[in-house]
Amino acid sequence: MKKWICFGFCLGINIISGLSLLFWLPAVGAVGMGFDSQPATVEATVLYIVLFNVLIYPIVFLVSLGCWSAYHKEKFTLAYFLASITVFWIILIILFILIFATVNSMFK
Repeated sequence: MKKWICFGFCLGINIISGLSLLFWLPAVGAVGMGFDSQPATVEATVLYIVLFNVLIYPIVFLVSLGCWSAYHKEKFTLAYFLASITVFWIILIILFILIFATVNSMFK
């Protein structure tokens, strides 16, 4: 039973993460366009950080595919962790943007 739950979790997360790659290229373009509207300020630094995080997402996705290797070796905890890396990455980017927007709005 434990094996099938891990299989379903890894498969579901990998499908969702793989589908999110469809939005990756437009996201890179949108972040890249942000450099046109900002002078060289703190906002530009944040754009570099967000651009780096968006550009590295496909690499994070490829690392998360390592969950299948851990799954076949019956290391289910490692499989759960590797499959969840992409979810943690997306949550981290969203939290970073929200925190910066909140802090930036307080000082304007």
